[in-house]
Amino acid sequence: MKLTRFTAAAIALLAACESHALAQSPFLYHITLQGTYYQTNSSGNFVATPITDKILVQKAAQAGGVSPSSIALVYHLQSSGLGDTIDFVNATNGSTLANVFGLYFGDDPTLGRSATTNATHTEIRRLDYVYTQQNTAFTSFNTHSMGSAFTVKRFLTDTNGTTHTTVEAQMSWIVNPSGTNGTKLCTASFNTTTPFP
Repeated sequence: MKLTRFTAAAIALLAACESHALAQSPFLYHITLQGTYYQTNSSGNFVATPITDKILVQKAAQAGGVSPSSIALVYHLQSSGLGDTIDFVNATNGSTLANVFGLYFGDDPTLGRSATTNATHTEIRRLDYVYTQQNTAFTSFNTHSMGSAFTVKRFLTDTNGTTHTTVEAQMSWIVNPSGTNGTKLCTASFNTTTPFP
């Protein structure tokens, strides 16, 4: 599967645009992601194949016709009223190229869902629905949840008064069959590393 033409064009266009240095964003964080997808082969046997943040970036760059160094995979804290997202962004200026995963509705009282926090409010644990809005090798467009993530957010303040945010999650999702490719069952864990850029 390839990125939709719109997404590929957006990645190529935005990655090629002149960009300016961006100060560290309090909402964008580099992430590392490691996991596996399972899919049956022509004999009907399950085959396990790795998924990493580097593979996601490489496939997106290939589909967009740009250098992998021009794209970054980031965790976007509070990207919308629905929740957080994992996005491809321009590696230089942080402009969003495409949403890869939406982690939504983990704390939505209108749906009867709530997150839980510790006594000092420095750690939040929630169960998010995973949404995928692009057709790629590792996602399929759908307006409904394609999986779930157990997400842990930590907000720790150092002795200088600076708050450091970390996010980690274990997530599972499906990729619908397309063409000759059958259904993929995916599982991965990720954690944020440093603020972007």
